[in-house]
Amino acid sequence: MSEIQTFDQTRSTSTAAAPELPTKTRTISELVQDIGWSHNRTRILGDDVADLRRQSADMYRDASDILLDQKARDLVLRPAVELLAFLAGAGFAWRDIARMIGVSVPAVRKWRLGESPTSQNLFAIAKTVALVEILQHELPVTDVAAWMEIPPVVGAPTNPIDLVSNGFFTEVIGLALDHLTPEELIERHVPDWQERYQSNFEVFEASDGELGIRPKSNGDH
Repeated sequence: MSEIQTFDQTRSTSTAAAPELPTKTRTISELVQDIGWSHNRTRILGDDVADLRRQSADMYRDASDILLDQKARDLVLRPAVELLAFLAGAGFAWRDIARMIGVSVPAVRKWRLGESPTSQNLFAIAKTVALVEILQHELPVTDVAAWMEIPPVVGAPTNPIDLVSNGFFTEVIGLALDHLTPEELIERHVPDWQERYQSNFEVFEASDGELGIRPKSNGDH
């Protein structure tokens, strides 16, 4: 009986888990080096992502330019009065149509009465129609005219109609697709927009939890 007990005790001892060895305590210098390595790796990955984003943006812009030109070249085969009627039917005011095309309201009025525009102006009309059709049918913009009237950045009066009037067609598509942030878009159109449209007022939360507006203190600007 004692032999059996001795055997069992020996087996129990031999199969017990080996004690864990203490891990090496890391020095502050080693931790700093590791953090620095992680920081550099994160920065490199961030640079790679930024490069890919720029390349994608360039490809998108080129593709959008090709699409707009192709649609515009198809549309120039239609009468100018028909293209103008389409823009008006989409909800645009005549003054905004004239701005996007780059002409005066009287010039648009003459075309509506049957006078033929120059080939350059006809292409401008067709390209504007092409943009609206893309926004309507290929992008998630329900009311294009209303969407283009709204400034994308609060405090900056520039809206997509202003952008189109200055030739930023593909950038407006990029805004609708979220390929460009509103701030990036306004930056391209008005590089100093933050200083130019700086307000002397600020929004604040009152003690009752309601939002209010007040002049900025002298230290804020």
